[in-house]
Amino acid sequence: MRSTVFIIPAAATAMLVAVAPAAAQLDVIQAHDYNFAADELNKEKEILAGLDKEIGQTTELVKGCSLLNQKLVHLKTSDTQLDKMIESAHLLKRRKEEENAVKLKKTTGTSIDTTQSDITRMCASLPNNGA
Repeated sequence: MRSTVFIIPAAATAMLVAVAPAAAQLDVIQAHDYNFAADELNKEKEILAGLDKEIGQTTELVKGCSLLNQKLVHLKTSDTQLDKMIESAHLLKRRKEEENAVKLKKTTGTSIDTTQSDITRMCASLPNNGA
């Protein structure tokens, strides 16, 4: 009976020791996911800045609508990256990063709505909305 009593605490300790590295690895993976999503978001921001510049300079409706559709695709990609950042920051218990990503997501959502509205308003007469 004594050996049984000692086996249970030993088994519990062994389980804790086995779980600790797995939890640490999960944190590393989540941090990597967050950083990767942030890098991808920065790339999307650069692309969007270039598209906004082109949109501001174009005088052709067809080209403008095509650029707006491209912008919408990149805004939606940015929104997806922000979702990943929010999830990773939450799992890592990084409140400040999570709050910042949530704020950016709201701004991105507004930009998506505005761009969709612009496409509907300006490109409705074109085939496939100028896509």
